[in-house]
Amino acid sequence: MAEYTFITQELEFCEKTDKDAISSLTQALQFFDEAFPVIKIVEDKTLYQAVDKSYSRHKKEFRFKGFPKDVCHVAFGSHKARLQNILKTPGLDPIEKALSKQRLANISTGQKKYMEMQGKALTK
Repeated sequence: MAEYTFITQELEFCEKTDKDAISSLTQALQFFDEAFPVIKIVEDKTLYQAVDKSYSRHKKEFRFKGFPKDVCHVAFGSHKARLQNILKTPGLDPIEKALSKQRLANISTGQKKYMEMQGKALTK
């Protein structure tokens, strides 16, 4: 995933004294490391239908647009929030702003594609 490479490079070039950025970037990588195996699970219809049953349908915080709010959705959501915060930075260079907007659009597209995969796995 291209975004994973972006995050890895951001972490590599991050000021070593910027503990907040290091923590945020490290957490983003950890979330995506946890999410990648789940993508394989959602490809297995039987397995993912069992996973779906383990998520409450009555608690909003356990669902995302009707689907299980698994670690993939947590990774997408957290990273989208991070990119939205970057876009709010005063004086952001226009090129950096355009790149961040594209990255945000890519993450949103990735999450939509993942939801399509969930939908396919959960159809009977």
